[in-house]
Amino acid sequence: MCLFVSTRPGFYIHFTGLVLKIMIICLRTSRTGSTNFTIFNRGYNIQQTDNTMPLESPFNKKILTKDKENIFFTNVRNPYTRAISMWKHQRDGYWGRQKDKAHEIDTFEKFLEFDLEKVKQWRYRTWSHMCPISDYLGDYLKKLKYIFKLETLDKDIENFCKQENLKYKFNDSFVFKQSISNEDKDKYLTESNMKIIYDKYKDDFKNFNYEKSI
Repeated sequence: MCLFVSTRPGFYIHFTGLVLKIMIICLRTSRTGSTNFTIFNRGYNIQQTDNTMPLESPFNKKILTKDKENIFFTNVRNPYTRAISMWKHQRDGYWGRQKDKAHEIDTFEKFLEFDLEKVKQWRYRTWSHMCPISDYLGDYLKKLKYIFKLETLDKDIENFCKQENLKYKFNDSFVFKQSISNEDKDKYLTESNMKIIYDKYKDDFKNFNYEKSI
């Protein structure tokens, strides 16, 4: 019997008459540092899904069903700071550039109160950038082997490499600093706003072990 195991993320286990391929796949999420995290994925030859489309979309399905056995991970972020990031992204992006719709989210409070189902019906790509991560992942939430938190990313990467027998390649280009200033936290994370965020993203607080307080 012939056996060969490579430490590359897309590795093969070869037996006589049998080839089993195992892929490490990043389920990309939005406003979690995942865009810059692409640098990490490319460095380790990791496949990644498109976070502007449903995981059930034909494009993502080709990645997710490519192999019989996969290892999944995703990126997450504290829902409080993610909420501020999401609002700024929408205010300064596509939504904010729509003359007939920009007023709908011209304040953080309006953004928090907006019905996510209406957003989903209007434009999926916008919804995927402001929905609870748990809702976006759906059934794949239970399939995750690793969760990379923006707040502890370097430590999480190091642990991932250790567990998967990968050579740890430190690169400060994918070690992210918090982009939300203390001034913004003080300004936007009022008691009433935090309550709305917690209620709206409660599953993310629970599933990814974030505290209700900040």
